[in-house]
Amino acid sequence: MKTTTPQSSSPSQSSSPSIVALGLEWLGFAFFLFVSFQAAFLQPYVILIMGHPSNGFTALLAAGCAVSGLLGGNPVGAGTRRELAISAALLCLALVSSSLALDPGDSVYRAIIVMGCMLGGFWSARLYLRDHLKLRIFFWFCLAALAVLSVLGLHAALHGEKSFVPFDVNPHPYTSRVVLLSFTVVALLTRVRCAGAPAWPARLGGVVLALLAMAAMVLTRLRTAALVVILMLVCGAWARLFRLRLFFAALLVFVLLGVLFLVFPVHEEYMVKSRYQEVYYRLESYPFTWHIAKQNPLLGIGLRTPREDHLEQYDMVFDFVDRETFQRSLRKLVSGENMYLTFLSGMGMPFTALFLFCLGAVYLRLYRGASQGEQGWPYPPLALFLPVTGFLFHLMFVDGLMLAHVSWYFHVLMGLVPMSRERGREKPDSAWEGREGGPA
Repeated sequence: MKTTTPQSSSPSQSSSPSIVALGLEWLGFAFFLFVSFQAAFLQPYVILIMGHPSNGFTALLAAGCAVSGLLGGNPVGAGTRRELAISAALLCLALVSSSLALDPGDSVYRAIIVMGCMLGGFWSARLYLRDHLKLRIFFWFCLAALAVLSVLGLHAALHGEKSFVPFDVNPHPYTSRVVLLSFTVVALLTRVRCAGAPAWPARLGGVVLALLAMAAMVLTRLRTAALVVILMLVCGAWARLFRLRLFFAALLVFVLLGVLFLVFPVHEEYMVKSRYQEVYYRLESYPFTWHIAKQNPLLGIGLRTPREDHLEQYDMVFDFVDRETFQRSLRKLVSGENMYLTFLSGMGMPFTALFLFCLGAVYLRLYRGASQGEQGWPYPPLALFLPVTGFLFHLMFVDGLMLAHVSWYFHVLMGLVPMSRERGREKPDSAWEGREGGPA
């Protein structure tokens, strides 16, 4: 009689690959959280190339996170072939443009940083934030990061320093991170059941954290920070995130917080309007950067390439300062202080047009999701729409995407936007059940 071999070991053998795959998946997600932690607090801070202050370490982590997800995970369904083709085209255009710059070594390095966080953040979100549990973990991580940034910023301001000092040497990246991480606050204020929490404690916590974040942004003494907050409040009122009287109450609170700007010491340079470098430089830099872009429309001159030589054929538009003073500022400030113009003059028209087309498509999809109150998104679309709108406005005054730790969070939020109505109408995530604000 022929005996049969027992099959009891088959289930364990067949399940072992899935266990290994699950372990690798969570290991990749842990790497994703580590990159997010480093981008939020710049810890650990590693300088890859001496003499280059750009945060190349964050870009390296971001690119490695996306590549490890593509190679070791399950990329099926994370994106379309069109998105992959556009990503490859942007990367090729950036490398070609930077390699033909006057200083190709420096330009290529900075282009790699920009593209590393741009593509790394977008594809990491598509690869790792695909199930309810990971979305919840990332949400609470970002909420905690926003709380730490706000509380420590206020602590620094109360002890005679500017609120961004514990984290950055410049207020713009600090403000940008607070704006982008505020998607957690908006999600709490939409009165959804966040990760199983009741609605009213979530809303109360959102209000408290929103006030802390607004106060920290005001105490950066950054003019554009006030404009970003007001813009987000107006968009929130349009979307009926809160009633009209609550909008005016929030606006009044923000104005009262603005009085803190007068309470804390103000340096004399802030009072000299026409001679203040950040004022006159931006006013003159915008037409000057456009002048460079018109002279080099195809591939640009490279990112952060010295621009003094282009001043010879440029006629000053404003009369705040003379040509020599503006030229001295050009030696220290080697960017256009406007991300859209910086890409246009540094990377050329083809790259900028393709980037703006993709950005516009994602933003339009985000706008439709927020205005129609669609369900089934990874996070409430309004929670993504408000900070993204504020940040895009902020890019008119700063080269925010040149900052790797800022670019990471922006493109992670972009990667969370489903680019088709079918993907946006799937079964709602259990972490975000409830009424979401949206215009009637």
